[in-house]
Amino acid sequence: MASSFLTAGEAAQRLGVTPITIQRWVDAGTLRAAKTAGGHRRIPVSEIRKRLTAVRAPAEARHLASWLAGLLSGRVAPVARLMTTARSTSGSWAAVADDLARVVVELGDLWQAGDCSVFEEHMATESLRRAAAACAAAIPRGRDAPSALLTTAPGERHTLGLSLAELVLAERGWRSVWIGEGPPAPEFPAMLDRLAPDLCVVSASAGIEPRALQGLQRRLIRSVSAGGSRLVLAGGARWRPSASAYRCRTFEDFDRCLLSLASPRRGG
Repeated sequence: MASSFLTAGEAAQRLGVTPITIQRWVDAGTLRAAKTAGGHRRIPVSEIRKRLTAVRAPAEARHLASWLAGLLSGRVAPVARLMTTARSTSGSWAAVADDLARVVVELGDLWQAGDCSVFEEHMATESLRRAAAACAAAIPRGRDAPSALLTTAPGERHTLGLSLAELVLAERGWRSVWIGEGPPAPEFPAMLDRLAPDLCVVSASAGIEPRALQGLQRRLIRSVSAGGSRLVLAGGARWRPSASAYRCRTFEDFDRCLLSLASPRRGG
């Protein structure tokens, strides 16, 4: 199980405040914290959830509870219905995907706080993955639709973000080529050469080792440049800024990226 404690910086990010504010709350006794042997503050995830619950508007709390109830049911059809309803009111799959990304963070907090078992968390994310795939499959695309390869960095096991990215791609008329968990870095050039996608989307979370990530990024840039593809670097990883790649941290970013490609086909 993931750690049930957060650093002051992580707690600040979750609550949308500065680390100094977290320290002030701890010093004032309004936010419970523990200390490591080295004297560093560690905030229980349960404390973060309590504070978030206290500041949420009733409508927001009901909205979140509805999503969590659907996901934790483990049933794909109800989750797919929730997703299509959300799409009809939000205006785009990118907006739905960003909303679901926040729900997934809350689900992870439930797990970290011990309010959700490992199998329940796995069941919930799998139901979301399968529902996203069903919704994407229902979106019509032309036979000559451009292709986007979806994969993670080597060692990255989280592919749920790619499932949500597929919805954004489908809405913009793209066909997805699924790789999922990325192959070893040396295989990326051959993979791109063989599949020749119009767009390569690579996702990585913050836990990926930066040196390995930078080496992969160099390989990717060389490979897509040689093949005429375009490259999207996604997720919370510390990708380096590059004029040769689009950096997308949210699904709204990704949607804007797709819209900025006047012609998604190579040479267009």
